[in-house]
Amino acid sequence: MAAHRAYTTHPLVLRRVTVRRVEEVTPRMRRVVLGGEDLAAFTRDGIGHPGFAAPGFDDHIKLILAADGDVRAALPAQLPHGIEWTPAEHRLTRDYTPRRVDLDAGELHLDFVVHGEGPAESWSAAAREGDELWFVGPKSSLRLPERLDWIQLVGDETALPAIGRFLDERPLDVPAHVLVTVSDDAARQELALRDGDTVTWVLADPGDAAALEAAVRAMPVPAGEGYVWAAAESRALLPVRRYLQRERKLPKDRVNITGYWHREEPAAPEAEATADAAPGP
Repeated sequence: MAAHRAYTTHPLVLRRVTVRRVEEVTPRMRRVVLGGEDLAAFTRDGIGHPGFAAPGFDDHIKLILAADGDVRAALPAQLPHGIEWTPAEHRLTRDYTPRRVDLDAGELHLDFVVHGEGPAESWSAAAREGDELWFVGPKSSLRLPERLDWIQLVGDETALPAIGRFLDERPLDVPAHVLVTVSDDAARQELALRDGDTVTWVLADPGDAAALEAAVRAMPVPAGEGYVWAAAESRALLPVRRYLQRERKLPKDRVNITGYWHREEPAAPEAEATADAAPGP
Protein backbone atom coordinates (compact mmCIF):
# COMPACT_ATOMS: atom_id res chain seq x y z
CA MET A 1 0.00 0.00 0.00
CA ALA A 2 1.34 3.42 -0.96
CA ALA A 3 2.36 5.74 1.87
CA HIS A 4 0.57 9.07 2.22
CA ARG A 5 1.14 12.24 4.21
CA ALA A 6 -0.84 12.47 7.46
CA TYR A 7 -2.75 15.55 8.61
CA THR A 8 -4.63 16.73 11.68
CA THR A 9 -7.75 18.76 10.86
CA HIS A 10 -9.00 21.80 12.78
CA PRO A 11 -12.38 23.56 13.03
CA LEU A 12 -12.53 26.55 10.67
CA VAL A 13 -13.02 29.69 12.74
CA LEU A 14 -13.13 33.35 11.72
CA ARG A 15 -10.93 35.30 14.15
CA ARG A 16 -10.21 38.97 14.73
CA VAL A 17 -6.84 40.18 16.00
CA THR A 18 -5.18 43.57 16.26
CA VAL A 19 -1.64 44.77 15.68
CA ARG A 20 0.43 44.98 18.86
CA ARG A 21 3.72 45.99 17.29
CA VAL A 22 5.71 45.90 14.05
CA GLU A 23 9.34 44.72 13.90
CA GLU A 24 11.90 44.88 11.11
CA VAL A 25 13.52 41.42 11.02
CA THR A 26 15.81 42.28 8.11
CA PRO A 27 15.69 44.93 5.37
CA ARG A 28 13.72 42.30 3.42
CA MET A 29 11.32 41.03 6.10
CA ARG A 30 8.78 42.79 8.34
CA ARG A 31 7.16 41.07 11.33
CA VAL A 32 3.68 42.04 12.49
CA VAL A 33 2.86 40.85 16.00
CA LEU A 34 -0.88 40.34 16.51
CA GLY A 35 -2.99 39.64 19.55
CA GLY A 36 -6.57 39.47 20.69
CA GLU A 37 -9.22 37.61 22.63
CA ASP A 38 -10.12 35.51 19.58
CA LEU A 39 -6.87 33.57 19.95
CA ALA A 40 -8.39 31.98 23.06
CA ALA A 41 -11.72 30.15 23.17
CA PHE A 42 -14.54 32.63 22.61
CA THR A 43 -18.22 32.99 21.73
CA ARG A 44 -19.59 35.15 18.92
CA ASP A 45 -23.24 35.42 17.86
CA GLY A 46 -24.11 32.56 20.19
CA ILE A 47 -21.57 30.17 18.65
CA GLY A 48 -18.72 28.86 20.81
CA HIS A 49 -15.29 28.42 19.23
CA PRO A 50 -12.13 26.67 20.43
CA GLY A 51 -8.87 28.50 20.96
CA PHE A 52 -6.50 29.03 18.07
CA ALA A 53 -4.29 26.04 17.28
CA ALA A 54 -1.52 25.85 14.68
CA PRO A 55 0.77 23.03 15.82
CA GLY A 56 2.40 22.43 12.43
CA PHE A 57 5.52 24.42 11.57
CA ASP A 58 4.15 25.09 8.06
CA ASP A 59 0.49 25.65 8.94
CA HIS A 60 -1.13 28.47 7.00
CA ILE A 61 -3.92 30.85 7.84
CA LYS A 62 -6.03 32.76 5.33
CA LEU A 63 -5.89 36.54 5.74
CA ILE A 64 -9.03 38.39 4.68
CA LEU A 65 -8.51 41.76 3.02
CA ALA A 66 -10.60 44.02 0.80
CA ALA A 67 -9.68 45.86 -2.39
CA ASP A 68 -11.94 48.77 -1.40
CA GLY A 69 -10.81 48.80 2.23
CA ASP A 70 -14.17 47.62 3.61
CA VAL A 71 -13.00 44.40 5.25
CA ARG A 72 -16.19 43.93 7.27
CA ALA A 73 -18.19 43.61 4.04
CA ALA A 74 -15.67 41.04 2.77
CA LEU A 75 -15.89 38.69 5.76
CA PRO A 76 -17.27 35.18 5.23
CA ALA A 77 -20.14 33.87 7.35
CA GLN A 78 -19.28 31.85 10.44
CA LEU A 79 -21.38 28.71 10.78
CA PRO A 80 -21.51 26.40 13.82
CA HIS A 81 -19.31 23.89 12.02
CA GLY A 82 -17.33 25.84 9.46
CA ILE A 83 -17.19 28.85 7.17
CA GLU A 84 -19.48 29.88 4.32
CA TRP A 85 -17.65 31.95 1.73
CA THR A 86 -20.56 34.18 0.82
CA PRO A 87 -20.09 36.32 -2.33
CA ALA A 88 -18.09 39.51 -1.73
CA GLU A 89 -17.03 41.61 -4.70
CA HIS A 90 -13.94 43.17 -3.13
CA ARG A 91 -12.72 40.28 -0.97
CA LEU A 92 -9.04 39.37 -1.23
CA THR A 93 -7.48 36.42 0.59
CA ARG A 94 -3.85 35.46 1.05
CA ASP A 95 -2.33 32.44 2.82
CA TYR A 96 0.45 33.04 5.36
CA THR A 97 2.45 30.78 7.65
CA PRO A 98 2.70 31.93 11.27
CA ARG A 99 6.32 32.57 12.26
CA ARG A 100 5.50 32.13 15.93
CA VAL A 101 2.47 31.24 18.01
CA ASP A 102 2.66 32.22 21.69
CA LEU A 103 -0.71 31.46 23.24
CA ASP A 104 0.56 32.21 26.76
CA ALA A 105 1.24 35.77 25.65
CA GLY A 106 -1.80 35.77 23.39
CA GLU A 107 0.34 36.56 20.34
CA LEU A 108 0.59 35.50 16.72
CA HIS A 109 3.62 36.56 14.66
CA LEU A 110 3.39 36.94 10.87
CA ASP A 111 6.37 37.77 8.62
CA PHE A 112 5.93 39.64 5.33
CA VAL A 113 8.50 40.05 2.55
CA VAL A 114 9.23 43.77 2.13
CA HIS A 115 8.94 45.39 -1.31
CA GLY A 116 6.25 42.96 -2.40
CA GLU A 117 3.35 44.39 -4.38
CA GLY A 118 0.51 42.18 -3.17
CA PRO A 119 -2.38 43.23 -0.93
CA ALA A 120 -0.96 41.49 2.16
CA GLU A 121 2.44 43.13 1.73
CA SER A 122 0.74 46.51 1.29
CA TRP A 123 -1.28 45.91 4.45
CA SER A 124 1.84 45.04 6.45
CA ALA A 125 3.67 48.13 5.17
CA ALA A 126 0.88 50.35 6.51
CA ALA A 127 0.16 48.34 9.68
CA ARG A 128 0.08 50.32 12.91
CA GLU A 129 -0.67 49.44 16.53
CA GLY A 130 -4.38 48.82 16.96
CA ASP A 131 -5.13 47.99 13.31
CA GLU A 132 -7.39 44.96 12.98
CA LEU A 133 -6.89 41.85 10.88
CA TRP A 134 -9.32 39.01 10.24
CA PHE A 135 -8.28 35.48 9.33
CA VAL A 136 -9.51 31.91 9.03
CA GLY A 137 -7.61 28.71 9.74
CA PRO A 138 -5.52 26.75 9.77
CA LYS A 139 -7.63 24.05 8.17
CA SER A 140 -5.15 21.27 8.87
CA SER A 141 -1.64 20.54 10.15
CA LEU A 142 0.94 18.24 8.61
CA ARG A 143 2.08 15.39 10.86
CA LEU A 144 5.71 14.52 10.19
CA PRO A 145 6.86 10.89 10.26
CA GLU A 146 8.22 9.90 13.66
CA ARG A 147 11.19 7.77 12.66
CA LEU A 148 13.57 9.98 10.73
CA ASP A 149 17.32 10.52 10.79
CA TRP A 150 17.41 13.95 9.12
CA ILE A 151 15.32 16.59 7.36
CA GLN A 152 16.10 18.92 4.46
CA LEU A 153 14.28 22.28 4.47
CA VAL A 154 14.34 24.06 1.10
CA GLY A 155 12.81 27.37 0.12
CA ASP A 156 13.05 30.98 -0.97
CA GLU A 157 12.46 34.06 1.18
CA THR A 158 8.76 33.28 1.52
CA ALA A 159 9.63 29.96 3.19
CA LEU A 160 11.74 31.54 5.94
CA PRO A 161 8.85 31.85 8.44
CA ALA A 162 8.14 28.11 8.26
CA ILE A 163 11.82 27.16 8.27
CA GLY A 164 12.51 29.48 11.19
CA ARG A 165 9.60 28.08 13.16
CA PHE A 166 10.75 24.49 12.58
CA LEU A 167 14.23 25.32 13.85
CA ASP A 168 12.84 27.14 16.90
CA GLU A 169 10.33 24.47 17.92
CA ARG A 170 12.02 21.29 16.63
CA PRO A 171 9.04 19.01 16.00
CA LEU A 172 11.71 16.45 15.08
CA ASP A 173 14.90 16.01 17.06
CA VAL A 174 17.06 15.32 14.01
CA PRO A 175 19.75 17.26 12.10
CA ALA A 176 18.24 19.88 9.80
CA HIS A 177 19.89 20.78 6.51
CA VAL A 178 18.60 24.13 5.27
CA LEU A 179 18.81 25.65 1.79
CA VAL A 180 17.39 29.11 1.12
CA THR A 181 17.57 31.17 -2.07
CA VAL A 182 17.55 34.94 -1.51
CA SER A 183 17.72 37.86 -3.91
CA ASP A 184 19.98 39.88 -1.63
CA ASP A 185 22.43 39.11 1.17
CA ALA A 186 20.37 41.44 3.36
CA ALA A 187 17.63 38.78 3.40
CA ARG A 188 19.74 36.36 5.44
CA GLN A 189 18.39 35.74 8.92
CA GLU A 190 19.79 34.38 12.16
CA LEU A 191 18.45 30.84 12.49
CA ALA A 192 18.33 28.62 15.58
CA LEU A 193 20.86 26.03 14.42
CA ARG A 194 22.11 23.11 16.50
CA ASP A 195 25.15 20.88 16.26
CA GLY A 196 24.80 18.78 13.12
CA ASP A 197 22.64 21.32 11.29
CA THR A 198 23.77 23.03 8.10
CA VAL A 199 22.52 26.11 6.26
CA THR A 200 23.27 27.22 2.71
CA TRP A 201 22.28 30.62 1.34
CA VAL A 202 22.13 30.95 -2.45
CA LEU A 203 21.83 34.28 -4.25
CA ALA A 204 19.21 34.00 -7.00
CA ASP A 205 16.40 36.00 -8.51
CA PRO A 206 12.93 35.25 -7.12
CA GLY A 207 11.41 32.29 -8.92
CA ASP A 208 14.69 31.22 -10.59
CA ALA A 209 13.94 27.55 -11.24
CA ALA A 210 17.39 26.67 -12.59
CA ALA A 211 19.19 28.12 -9.58
CA LEU A 212 16.88 26.36 -7.14
CA GLU A 213 17.20 22.99 -8.87
CA ALA A 214 21.00 23.25 -9.07
CA ALA A 215 21.23 24.12 -5.38
CA VAL A 216 18.99 21.21 -4.37
CA ARG A 217 20.99 18.79 -6.51
CA ALA A 218 24.17 20.00 -4.82
CA MET A 219 22.85 19.20 -1.33
CA PRO A 220 24.53 16.10 0.16
CA VAL A 221 22.11 13.27 0.88
CA PRO A 222 22.76 11.97 4.42
CA ALA A 223 22.53 8.30 5.27
CA GLY A 224 19.40 6.92 6.87
CA GLU A 225 15.73 7.80 6.63
CA GLY A 226 15.10 11.39 5.64
CA TYR A 227 12.40 13.90 4.78
CA VAL A 228 12.42 16.79 2.32
CA TRP A 229 10.22 19.86 2.77
CA ALA A 230 10.27 22.55 0.09
CA ALA A 231 8.33 25.77 -0.50
CA ALA A 232 8.95 28.48 -3.11
CA GLU A 233 7.48 29.83 -6.35
CA SER A 234 5.20 27.15 -7.77
CA ARG A 235 6.78 26.73 -11.21
CA ALA A 236 10.30 26.89 -9.80
CA LEU A 237 9.49 23.81 -7.73
CA LEU A 238 8.53 21.62 -10.70
CA PRO A 239 12.09 20.45 -11.53
CA VAL A 240 12.79 19.98 -7.82
CA ARG A 241 9.75 17.74 -7.52
CA ARG A 242 10.83 15.68 -10.54
CA TYR A 243 14.33 15.29 -9.13
CA LEU A 244 13.13 14.15 -5.71
CA GLN A 245 10.51 11.75 -7.02
CA ARG A 246 12.22 10.32 -10.11
CA GLU A 247 15.91 10.37 -9.22
CA ARG A 248 15.98 10.22 -5.45
CA LYS A 249 12.76 8.17 -5.48
CA LEU A 250 11.42 9.56 -2.25
CA PRO A 251 8.02 8.11 -1.26
CA LYS A 252 5.08 10.48 -0.85
CA ASP A 253 5.22 10.43 2.93
CA ARG A 254 8.88 11.53 2.85
CA VAL A 255 8.48 14.71 0.78
CA ASN A 256 6.24 17.75 0.92
CA ILE A 257 6.48 20.42 -1.79
CA THR A 258 4.25 23.49 -1.73
CA GLY A 259 4.02 26.45 -4.08
CA TYR A 260 3.91 29.52 -1.82
CA TRP A 261 3.43 32.05 -4.62
CA HIS A 262 2.95 32.34 -8.37
CA ARG A 263 5.02 34.53 -10.65
CA GLU A 264 3.07 36.25 -13.39
CA GLU A 265 4.75 35.90 -16.76
CA PRO A 266 4.52 39.00 -18.99
CA ALA A 267 2.36 38.35 -22.04
CA ALA A 268 3.58 39.33 -25.50
CA PRO A 269 1.48 42.03 -27.19
CA GLU A 270 -1.14 40.36 -29.35
CA ALA A 271 -0.23 42.30 -32.49
CA GLU A 272 3.45 41.42 -32.19
CA ALA A 273 2.68 37.77 -31.51
CA THR A 274 0.41 37.60 -34.57
CA ALA A 275 2.98 39.27 -36.77
CA ASP A 276 5.76 36.92 -35.64
CA ALA A 277 3.58 33.89 -36.34
CA ALA A 278 2.44 35.01 -39.79
CA PRO A 279 4.06 33.23 -42.75
CA GLY A 280 6.14 35.28 -45.16
CA PRO A 281 4.89 36.23 -48.62
